[in-house]
Formats: sequence, C-alpha cells, structure tokens
Amino acid sequence: METIAAIATPMARSARAVVRVSGDGARAVLGAVVVGGWAGWRREARTARVRMGDGLEMPVLVATYAGPGSYTGEDVAEVVVPGNPRVVERVLGAVLGVEGVRLAKAGEFSARAYARGRMTLEEAEGVAALIAAESEDDVRTARGLLSGATGSAYRSWSERVARVLALVEAGIDFSDQEDVEAIGEEELRQEIGEVVREIGGHWGGARAARSGLARVVLAGPPNAGKSTLMNALLGRRRVVESAEAGSTRDAIEERLELGPPTMGAVMLVDLPGLDSGSGEGGGEVSSGMRSLAEEAVRTADVVVWCDAEGGAPSVKTSGRVVRVWTKADRGARSGSAARSGEGGAIAVCALDGRNIGALRRAIAEAAVGGGLAALPRHREALSRARSRLEGALGEVGQAEVVAQELRLALDALGEVVGRITPDEVLGRVFASFCVGK
Repeated sequence: METIAAIATPMARSARAVVRVSGDGARAVLGAVVVGGWAGWRREARTARVRMGDGLEMPVLVATYAGPGSYTGEDVAEVVVPGNPRVVERVLGAVLGVEGVRLAKAGEFSARAYARGRMTLEEAEGVAALIAAESEDDVRTARGLLSGATGSAYRSWSERVARVLALVEAGIDFSDQEDVEAIGEEELRQEIGEVVREIGGHWGGARAARSGLARVVLAGPPNAGKSTLMNALLGRRRVVESAEAGSTRDAIEERLELGPPTMGAVMLVDLPGLDSGSGEGGGEVSSGMRSLAEEAVRTADVVVWCDAEGGAPSVKTSGRVVRVWTKADRGARSGSAARSGEGGAIAVCALDGRNIGALRRAIAEAAVGGGLAALPRHREALSRARSRLEGALGEVGQAEVVAQELRLALDALGEVVGRITPDEVLGRVFASFCVGK
C-alpha cells in the first residue's frame, strides 16, 4: 500500500508533537530525512537528527515499529519533535517530500489497522469517540470500545442468538432425526429474554433500547415556557407558543441533535403543563391528559423540569432530572430558591438564547452519559435487534416465525459485531447434535 504520513497530535503549541509515517516506504523515509541514514528496523526508540529543508536540522526522537506488530499492521515510524507548529510543519514537509509518500486522509491510520485485523470496527469507532469526547462519560464509553469490553458484550449476544437460532432451526429441519431434540418453549423464552434484558440494561433502560433514542421530556407547570424552550433547542418553530396557560394539549415529539456525531441525538418531548388541578377550564389540562403526561415523566430517560422560579419537580421519575429556571430575563419572584440560578437550576431565556448552549450540554450529559453513552449506529442496530427478539418472544410456539425474527435480530447485531452467515448457523446445528450419522 501507499506510504502515508500526517501529524498525529493536535496542531497547537505543546511540549511534544508526533509526525507518523506508515507503509512499505517508512524505512525509505527515515533513510532520506535522518542525517546519516537509518540502519535496522525493529521496535525501538532512539535519538537522531532530521533534515527540515534549507539546510536546517532538528534533534528528534524516532520510534520505529515493524509490521505486522505495529498500530496499522505496517512498518510505522513516529518522529517526536518539539510542539511548535512551524517546526512540526517543516518536519512533515520534509517527510512528504520523499518520493512515494502522501498526506494521510482523515482516519486512514485507523482504517489500515482495521483492514489488517489490528483492531475491530468498534475499537476503531472508539478512537473517533475518544477524540470527540466532551465529558467523563464520553471518555468511559470510548474506552469501553477501545478495550474491547463493549465488543465482547456484542459478540456474546450475537453468539447466544446464533445458538438459539441453530436449535430452533434444528427442530424445524431435522425433526425426523431421533437424536435431534428441539429447544423447549420455556428454555427458548429464558434464553431470548436474558439477551433482551441485557441489551436494555446496557443502554440505560427498556424505553431507550426500544426506540434507539433517549426520551427527554420538557415538563413543568402550565405556562412555564416549555414550548418556547423546545423551539429554542430545536432552532426552529416546531410548536405553537402562547401566553395562555394550557395551550399545549398533547405530547409533541421531535428529534434533537445534541452536537458532534458521537453525542448522538435524543427524542425531545413537549408535554402539557402539570398542575394540581384536574378540570377542563382555566387553562388546566384534563385529568386524562395529566395522567398521560405524568406517565411520560415517570418513564422518561431525562426530565427537563421547567419552572419560572426554578422549583423542584412535583412528579416522580425514574430518569435523570435537569432543572431549568425559565424566563430568567424577568428575574425571580421574591423568596425564590432559584434566584440567580441557585439550587442547581440552569437560568435560561428562550427568547434571547441565554444559556441555551449550557442546557444542551446538560441534556447531553444526562441523556448520552452513563449507560446511554454510545454511538448512534450502535444504538439503532441494537434497537432493531431487541425489537426482533421481543417479536420472537411473542411468537414462541411458532417455530418458523421465531426463526425468522431471530435471523433478523442476528442481522442487526451483525452490523456492530460482524455477520454470522446461514452456513455458520447450520454448522452450529451439526456441532450441537449428532445429525446424519
């Protein structure tokens, strides 16, 4: 493959910076830019001087890694230089001046590592997630991908689903074989149910696992500014804003992108106002609508509690709570615990945009942090897998339908762990039973 080179550290002043070279021509590069050439090639680090053009030389530390035991699986050289951007650019320029060397594309070092089997796809995604991490939860998620712990969980689910599918298909295809015993319905429910629960727990709850997106509800008293806040968060007018209390009569849902790709998205829900009344008049929601709103709050992954005085939630929830002092531009009433944002409430104004960015970050931390911190691609694939497994649970007793649902679940899991082909499933049948003796 072509020899590639790039700066492997941020382009900012620092103590050290690294210029990385990978490919069959890595040895030739050092031979050309290192004063006195470069002898030998093994895993080592030693000092040298490199030519920077115009007769300039720079003392550096050079680390070499022989393929296939390097990061990319190819011969790799890393030149460690002082972290002055001008110096780094000069060294990179000297490297790129060697015939046959080109500038690496974004992510190309990790792409080569994946292509040569040096890392799995989820580990490669972990590299990107770590680069984009903006919180400790993001870092923990990225490290889980990089360490292989997340991939181990994926592979465990995939293996178990493949095993159950093999047993179900054995009962269908080899029912005339006396030494083949199909999996019992109770065992089938238990095996599938365990995987369903584990996937749900991994992503922070059943609701998030089913939808693939965390549900973030805007709740609070009537006329607390929830609809105006929803429009501000979305950056467009999605719901009608009114000064009349109780103007929102139903739950309104919209996807909210949180920021960088690794932060993903959430399902933002605007709810009718919650108060102590149950009548139809006076701007109060009906008791039925209130009941539905309370249920939405109880089952939400995150509740953004909106109050003109930053008060505490008046309903129970199993999710995380982000308190918001809405209409902060008007000032708090006398005696309010939320004056100047006290009590943990974020003081926002949806009209002038005050602290909307801070609120978005708080939502991201609450919704994408912890168990929900994951790449959107993974969440969506696991959401589909879990949905198909639940479908299989609902059809126990109909072997053909269960097998089809399990195949679809396995396809979804294959998007994050690699495909298990029908031939491999058939192989598990023969490995599990003495068929066709």
